Amino acid sequence: MITGDGLLTAQTIAKKIGIGDCACSSESLNEPNWTDGKGCEVYAEVLPEVKYKLVQKYQQAGLTVGMTGDGVK
Repeated sequence: MITGDGLLTAQTIAKKIGIGDCACSSESLNEPNWTDGKGCEVYAEVLPEVKYKLVQKYQQAGLTVGMTGDGVK
């Protein structure tokens, strides 16, 4: 799950819907040893342009990506 919501909100929602509760802030995406999210089930506080880049990366890896929320057309 990738969201612009705060870390605590993201963890709570992810846990309730069964995604998991291992959440990382968007700052972790800037770490030099970031390896495609291994260890993170949820990314919180992510800006829209960064969400777009992550979705592209996951799609290029052959994964199916779903999206909902504000701005979905």
